[in-house]
Amino acid sequence: MKTTVDIPEEELAEAMRYAKTRTQRDAIVLAIRQCAPGGARADTLEAWPRAHALALGYWERLAGDERVSGEFRGRARECGEIVGRTGMRG
Repeated sequence: MKTTVDIPEEELAEAMRYAKTRTQRDAIVLAIRQCAPGGARADTLEAWPRAHALALGYWERLAGDERVSGEFRGRARECGEIVGRTGMRG
């Protein structure tokens, strides 16, 4: 699939360095694969609500932990918001 996305140049360059990719496409595909949630399998389905609650609690605690930098707390807050939007139910 071809698409056009406005990605800040510095962010993309950093992603390429971090991922050690040679092309922008490879860096973007790798980021998508690493961040996209996997599907729940039938044999693990009942564990997902508990895992969701644990993940949400983790990010919320980290976002409020004064022992880590403000920048990292901000990232943790963002992660918590993403987890919270998944809408898992027990």
